[in-house]
Amino acid sequence: MTQIKRIRKVLFTSAAFLIIAALFLQGCSSPSKMISDTTETAPGEAENTDDAKAVRKTEESGGDTGESEAAHTQDAAEQDKKAEEESADQPGQAGTEAETDAGSKAGIEAGTKAATDAGSKAGIEAGTKAATDAGTNDQAASEGGDLSSVIKEEPFENSDAKMIVVPRETFDSELDKLSSEYGTRDFYPSLLTWQGKTPAVDGPTGTVYIPCSDKDGTYPDWYTIVENLEPAARGEKIYFLEDDEMERVGDAVREGHFFEALLSSENGVSCFRVVLTGLPVMSIVKTDQAQVTGKELHTGHVTMIETTGLLQESDCTFHVRGNYASGYPKKPYKISLKKQNGKNNKISWLGMRKDDDWILNPFYTDTSRVREMTAYKVWEQVNALGQYSCPSSRIKYVEVFMDNTYHGIYGLTEPVDAKQLKQQRLQNQISFTENDILYKINTWDKDHPYLDAYPHSAGSIEISDNGRVCVEIRYPKEWIPGTTWDPMYLFHDFTIRTRDLEALSRQGVEVNKDSIVTLSLFCALTHATDNTWKNSLVIAQRIPVEQGDESVGTTASGERWMIYRDVWDLNYVFGDVFYASAADRYTAFSMDDVREYKARADSTFDYEALKAADPSQEGALAEKWAQWRDGGISAESVCEIADISYRELEQSGALSREMLCWPQSKDTGTALDEMKEWIRQRFDFLDEKFGYQPGTETGQ
Repeated sequence: MTQIKRIRKVLFTSAAFLIIAALFLQGCSSPSKMISDTTETAPGEAENTDDAKAVRKTEESGGDTGESEAAHTQDAAEQDKKAEEESADQPGQAGTEAETDAGSKAGIEAGTKAATDAGSKAGIEAGTKAATDAGTNDQAASEGGDLSSVIKEEPFENSDAKMIVVPRETFDSELDKLSSEYGTRDFYPSLLTWQGKTPAVDGPTGTVYIPCSDKDGTYPDWYTIVENLEPAARGEKIYFLEDDEMERVGDAVREGHFFEALLSSENGVSCFRVVLTGLPVMSIVKTDQAQVTGKELHTGHVTMIETTGLLQESDCTFHVRGNYASGYPKKPYKISLKKQNGKNNKISWLGMRKDDDWILNPFYTDTSRVREMTAYKVWEQVNALGQYSCPSSRIKYVEVFMDNTYHGIYGLTEPVDAKQLKQQRLQNQISFTENDILYKINTWDKDHPYLDAYPHSAGSIEISDNGRVCVEIRYPKEWIPGTTWDPMYLFHDFTIRTRDLEALSRQGVEVNKDSIVTLSLFCALTHATDNTWKNSLVIAQRIPVEQGDESVGTTASGERWMIYRDVWDLNYVFGDVFYASAADRYTAFSMDDVREYKARADSTFDYEALKAADPSQEGALAEKWAQWRDGGISAESVCEIADISYRELEQSGALSREMLCWPQSKDTGTALDEMKEWIRQRFDFLDEKFGYQPGTETGQ
């Protein structure tokens, strides 16, 4: 129901009550209108009864009513018979039904007749005014005119409505009146609620963000979207300025349109704005007093509002994360959800897994804001085609607020951890159990020669060099019986030094060759030069060893392990490479390497070691490439993933807000076009390099 219809409904309801009251008073004071005490016929039915005829006869013979009124009633009887039947036998209801005839003479006559039949002068006036106002109201609305001529300056003074839409004249007059009478006050997020909780607010601009989404290309009406926004205190009201964009919600979302509003009460008047966004919003409010200066841990409260209107909240701890990324102006964060008693609070956000640990990825180095999202989705697709699948992160776009200040677009990201590996999301996914170990490689070995530190690191889940964490155990989360560095150390030693598969097997470690080939080819496709050793994961899966079987080697602890490979932190892909310039966001885009393939840049360190140890693996990349291409992985499919992500950001209105918050020299659309051209040329190059022919598994 639109606001105009609500106004009409209030006016006509009031008119109906006035008519009923007039009927009652008139019935008590006019003997000529009274029907026999034994007759229970309602006034609206009188014309169809013998008693009604008797009353009419009395009027015609000179009763108290007067000749002109009696004549009008008799002449109009047949004309209005249909209107009376539709009145549901309620006095004065025909006046209410005039709403459907808004703006027409018939509507005015129907309201007048309802009061006339009631025999009350007050009823005539009320019915006539209600119908006339309805006609003027609808006529103004249909012509797109200002409704201030219909609505008085204080039309809702006695209304219980907490949110009111008014025309400019009323909006300004309310603002002037309330400011003069009660004064003004600053706008604070705590002045409003969303489903009883504090909404997402950018305090510096006084802007409330309300998420919404379309279904089959159609948004709900404006009032339905904002109806959960209410004053926090009793007795206060929200006045929205009437706005044409209220009838064009989709345009308002895409354009980031501001709806003007004021909050009124005896405590003063506050002005604010409302923006409808097509992305979920996450608001984190710090609850400790310490400043965020580094990676220190803070306490806070986090609220997530999805585009469906669903609100979920939790206490939390959070800290800045990352190595180079921790120095970005737009920082990444790690969030851990907590219950009030301090225990972990597991919540499912945006259809992703139920968990207490989440990552907020700032996309700061990517001028398109879609590279990392695209790369993770491609990784999922190629793994679904593989024999041994290793899932990585999933990401959903959100708009983030820190301490009631807008911080822009982030990627809410699932960490790659034991829970992610146990989800069994993909076909042929490896089985990860509590007996297995997950290692995360954070630095290049050439920059931090930490290989010889493994044997001396028992009891610690991190190995560091010069203050940098080089490699860490991600599962288990603490050192417990059975935890060991052995498989990671031996695999690292094989990759960097020995390149001897037989020696590695004698030491109790096997490598899953298909998994190594998958990661290496993925790095070749995306040109993920920052993930060929650093920013990758090693999954060590325990292999049962039968007692007395001396034909297989074991580690010093008598165990055997199988190594699988996984990936994370995919920000430098599809033509973006690291560039040590803060002014350029540590990133450069280049087409120079799109038709090149360099060992340990386009291939992983461990694939090069595998190929050296097993020359038959030389053709494994070409076979895997043919499998991907025949499985539907193409330049067009990858570009479509990027386009879908970009449209989500653009049509939600968030991309333009991101550019205002974090301006950049390159247009995002230009950055997307460059990325897609790089992808097309990369596919052409790899098709040539691997001799791909559709429908075949060809070698070089």
